[in-house]
Amino acid sequence: MKQLLDALIDVPAYVMGRETDILGWNTLATSLYGDFGDMTPRQRNWARITFLDPRAHDLFPDWDHKALEVVHHLRTQMACAPHDSQLITLVDELSAESRDFHLIWSRGTGREMIRGPKRIHHPLVGDLTLWFEVLAPANDPHQFLITCHAAPDSPSAELLRLLASWGG
Repeated sequence: MKQLLDALIDVPAYVMGRETDILGWNTLATSLYGDFGDMTPRQRNWARITFLDPRAHDLFPDWDHKALEVVHHLRTQMACAPHDSQLITLVDELSAESRDFHLIWSRGTGREMIRGPKRIHHPLVGDLTLWFEVLAPANDPHQFLITCHAAPDSPSAELLRLLASWGG
């Protein structure tokens, strides 16, 4: 998986685990989302970033949609592994520390998102609209490869090229 991530030089990509932990990433993902390598493994988690890091509201202009996606992912994983202690601990932590998470979780809402548009606000280059795809490797259903790409010849494609030229 690491070799695949490294080969995707023009596409931001990362690998996410069942509990939304960010397990691996490429340089362009770091340029787009922030330096995952500077985070502790505990911080390197999309659920914690989305609900506990105030910068997530700036990064995701459609934060409400991102929040619903994260909750739905956690609900789906909890249905597959209801006794997973790491999932239970994460949900309990988020419920205690984030009123938003608690409200969304208690409503039982969310939506499956395996592909679609996503708006990202980058602090240096501005707003990008990217198409994301979630792929699950056949040999490990607990990991997900997430890639983002821009429409060819779009302003977002140009901004991704600019980020790639900066090299992270």
